[in-house]
Amino acid sequence: MSAPTRTVLLVDDEASILHLVRLVLEDEGDQVVTASDGREGWELLSAAEVTPDLVVTDLMMPHLDGWELCRRMQADGRLDKVPIIVMSAVARPSAEECRLVAALNKPFDVDALVREVERALPDG
Repeated sequence: MSAPTRTVLLVDDEASILHLVRLVLEDEGDQVVTASDGREGWELLSAAEVTPDLVVTDLMMPHLDGWELCRRMQADGRLDKVPIIVMSAVARPSAEECRLVAALNKPFDVDALVREVERALPDG
């Protein structure tokens, strides 16, 4: 009997990052839903099109950045417990700012991302 598939919402404005991380996480058995910026990610979340087990998001994006995406999730009773992993080349987030379980510096090692996803979702 296989474990239930975990759903990960991946939000990044860099198409190459979306593609690479999606492939890596799908290879780990996760279902991956992607959004090309925070606004698109929030639209998926707020319309209840996806209720992810985990969100992996960039912080520096056009239209709606990762900080605001985190704030909106924290204010939504349906999403406030969803763990978040952030990726950023410049910003240094703290766990107090949103429900962060990890912060990865870009460029990052994909093995480190897989380890952080497993740590965030150990039952998957």
